[in-house]
Amino acid sequence: RDDQLYVREREWEAAHTVRLAPDLSPSMDWRSELAAVTKRDRAVVLTLALADLLARAGERVGIPGVMRPITDRRAAERLAAALAAHPERLALPQPDDVDRFSELVLIGDFLDDFDALERRLTALAANGARLHLARIVDPAEATLPFLGHLEFRDPETGDLVRVPRAEALKPAWATLWAARGAALADLARRGGWTLVGHVTDRPPVEAALALSASLGGEHHASPIAGSRGGRP
Repeated sequence: RDDQLYVREREWEAAHTVRLAPDLSPSMDWRSELAAVTKRDRAVVLTLALADLLARAGERVGIPGVMRPITDRRAAERLAAALAAHPERLALPQPDDVDRFSELVLIGDFLDDFDALERRLTALAANGARLHLARIVDPAEATLPFLGHLEFRDPETGDLVRVPRAEALKPAWATLWAARGAALADLARRGGWTLVGHVTDRPPVEAALALSASLGGEHHASPIAGSRGGRP
């Protein structure tokens, strides 16, 4: 209408697709006397808490290989029912079950062979998915507070290791545990992925808020505002 130019800006908001992948394999079904819940139970709680937060924010939420992403205020309830009815318990999802450019939250202990773990995570991210790792740790795994003769049994393979003096392992264990954590943190840094650490003797809300913030900001955490955030 005149010599002055005007630009009208419009913002288009679209729902994100977030896939939640808890590790429910037998190795996660363990807890020490230092924690009240198993790692597996905590992974389920974090999965459903995130599903509820994301669903309230209008995001599409699903579980790879279990339930396709949906937009539903009752998404957490529907995911819980789908998990209960699904017999297969994989530690990590298959790459074919993850769409391009979606958000993928992996919740587990990540204690598999590290080279194999790196290959699987890289394959999951290769199609453009953005990874968020939630490392679930029992406090005894970090401190090895055992004394005397112990037997360690692998719940998935049945392999048995006998240790005559568990306390003698603490220095070497501390070194290996720190190296494992550093390697996982470096892998996440190189991949541009989120990494949140959570110990099962801590409140789950800490990890839930930290993951929610990494997925889209403070508006996801608003239903439980006032709680403290997680620590990596």
